[in-house]
Amino acid sequence: MEYLVEARGMKKHFPIRGGLLRKQLASVKAVDGINLAIKKGETIGLVGESGCGKTTAGRCILNLVPPTEGHVYYRMPAEERKRLVGLEDQLARMIEENSDGKSKEAVEKEIEEIQDKFALDRRNQEELRKLRQFMQIVFQDPFSSLNPRMLIRDIVGEPLLVHGVARGEELRERTTALLEKVGLNPEHLYRFPHEFSGGQRQRIGIARAFALNPDFVVLDEPTSALDVSVQAQILNLLNDLQAEFGLSYLFISHDLSTIKYMCDSINVMYLGKVVEFASKDELFRKPLHPYTEALLSVIPVPDPDLRRDRIVLAGDIPSPANPPTGCRFHTRCRYREAICEQKDPPLTDRGGGHLVACHFR
Repeated sequence: MEYLVEARGMKKHFPIRGGLLRKQLASVKAVDGINLAIKKGETIGLVGESGCGKTTAGRCILNLVPPTEGHVYYRMPAEERKRLVGLEDQLARMIEENSDGKSKEAVEKEIEEIQDKFALDRRNQEELRKLRQFMQIVFQDPFSSLNPRMLIRDIVGEPLLVHGVARGEELRERTTALLEKVGLNPEHLYRFPHEFSGGQRQRIGIARAFALNPDFVVLDEPTSALDVSVQAQILNLLNDLQAEFGLSYLFISHDLSTIKYMCDSINVMYLGKVVEFASKDELFRKPLHPYTEALLSVIPVPDPDLRRDRIVLAGDIPSPANPPTGCRFHTRCRYREAICEQKDPPLTDRGGGHLVACHFR
């Protein structure tokens, strides 16, 4: 199976420094070893509470924030991916068995050769700049993501200009076409961002992200700052653009209703780790992780007579600078037992590609 974008073992730790010499005292483990794989034309959701590392994960995938560990692969052929997985498994066995150093070095060299070809963090600045055409982001806040001193003509047309795609009259025509594509008018070209509503600003952000015809877009809570009626318009616009251009999305949100509407499969994230992954139908039909159960139990239902058993999680989210030992969710889990405090459960397949990190599910 060939993936357009894949993150393998991705981590991002931010150092905490202090003292006169600014020595590193600890690390904030914002993303602590996650795997994400996105096929062409697919929308993968990333959901969780505020502070769980969703936005950092999205920015690491685009290499806007370089990962501390792990790699993000772009357009890696299926044969190379299969070879990489086999080599990584072989290396893990060698480390466990303390095998011969020369054999281990040979395997490591083969892995590095694949990484040099397809890993984004192995690209130099010029190569990354060229790849930016194909990997874009729509930011969460439409008020701060647009330069208040630039005309909309310049904001939307800047990617075309920077990458040498269009200039002069062609630039104006393409910029006008982009605005019309997202439901704005040609006269909007000569206004400033403060002259628009929140929904209109987000449309401008979408036009900028789609200016270079990307094939992968990170949508970082693109509707959370908007009114409900405007949210529906933006989501429908994103779906229409995906259908027209065959785009792949990573959709980041804390709103499970929006995630269900937009996504094909969903990753549930807690304190820097993915605790459950499944298709949206399977996840909503039968959630397996206790954290997913709690998230689903508080989704509003448009029926005043229907009562739902809400699961109220005890306590607060632990600090990512000092996460709990064992399962990170055990401090708030109603099913916890002694093993949960000692051993961190890996993601295991429960059938049909439904992965869950829990000792008892």
